[in-house]
Amino acid sequence: MFKKQFAAQGQNLLSKKDLKTLKGQLSELFPGLDEKTIDVLLPEGQAKVVKLDNRCLLYSAGDAAPVFFDAEGRGELYPTMHTLWLHPNMMLELTIHPPVSKFVLNGADLMLPGVLVPANGVAGFGTVTKGQPRCIKIEGNPYPIAVGKMLVNQSTMEKLKGKGMEVMHVYKDTLWGFCGKAVPNAGFSEMEDEVTPCNDNSWKPGDAAPAAKASTPAAEDASSAEPAAAAAPATSAPAVPSAVRGSCGAAGGGRAADDWTQDDLLDFTFMQAFKLSLTDEKALPIEASDLYDKHMKTA
Repeated sequence: MFKKQFAAQGQNLLSKKDLKTLKGQLSELFPGLDEKTIDVLLPEGQAKVVKLDNRCLLYSAGDAAPVFFDAEGRGELYPTMHTLWLHPNMMLELTIHPPVSKFVLNGADLMLPGVLVPANGVAGFGTVTKGQPRCIKIEGNPYPIAVGKMLVNQSTMEKLKGKGMEVMHVYKDTLWGFCGKAVPNAGFSEMEDEVTPCNDNSWKPGDAAPAAKASTPAAEDASSAEPAAAAAPATSAPAVPSAVRGSCGAAGGGRAADDWTQDDLLDFTFMQAFKLSLTDEKALPIEASDLYDKHMKTA
């Protein structure tokens, strides 16, 4: 939706009647937002609509970052990343493995084989309907990376095959840039091509960009000069493979590799498969048996 640059064609303040109608739609679509919260996001007398040259409508308060958008000017409303990071639990979600995020960030729609099944099985997805708005999160990070609409119904969703969601707005697209290019935690800034796990959920608008781990030679030299006691435990243990490290933790909850559970090992081999052998978007979708036999076993 926002892969290309866009331009504003006009704007105007919302009338009381139009604002009331809009707030009613938002309350129905996003029950996780109460009336008071919506009033804060779109205060009367300040709420305005901006019409773009791609048929999209942006809703904001004064000169603040847009908080919602209407994808094609037909009442199909979604929150911006800015709003989702303010209220990360405002809507239904799907969770994916971190390496899958690079495909979404590159503009691909979400393929169902990359979706994590909740602990209580497919019932954990809740009721799925075609056209339903949902956001996408990665495992291990509380902030959404994208928002879109479901392309499947409940029965198709349970098969976990094919394309499942059309992505309407994603971190790093042109709407994100228009909203100020904020990032909610270090998981969004450490790597260029994917979002990584980070449990920091303290973001507020206006916060400085979280500092990512330095990777320059000078930084590495400075790091190695720190006291050994501060850099590692007294008893040496195998390092967690760098492929599964994020700025805020490691696979297996930060435990040494030889302490991983079977689930930790499966998570690691899954992520390695996407990092090493399933690097081409055309490789998806893939049957679960092929993923395990041809890619995870060799990771």
